[in-house]
Amino acid sequence: TSCWRRSRITSTISASVSPSPTISPDLVGTAGCLVLNWIELPEGSGSKLGVITTKALGGAVVRNLARRRMREAFRGMQHELVRPAWLVLIARGSIRKSSADQVCSDLRGILKRARLVVA
Repeated sequence: TSCWRRSRITSTISASVSPSPTISPDLVGTAGCLVLNWIELPEGSGSKLGVITTKALGGAVVRNLARRRMREAFRGMQHELVRPAWLVLIARGSIRKSSADQVCSDLRGILKRARLVVA
């Protein structure tokens, strides 16, 4: 089932971004408890967010808490993005011990290095 979902997400990204998107290594960033992948979207479209938490993080409660923290961190700074992008955040194991403020700080750091927000 997970292979089906992965291919569905990939086809959705392909259909909405370009006929054949290429993701280069400079479109991946890590900081603290987060990994960020992104693709720039055409001007005028809104930014999108996807979050990934694996079972390696822990039980459902831990994974849901991580998802809520990542979504809230994005929600707080989505209007600061200088151009629209499709962002995919992947939680690392250290997110279990991170506070909501730390997740926000990590996301801000990745976005600054990616030049998606003004430094």
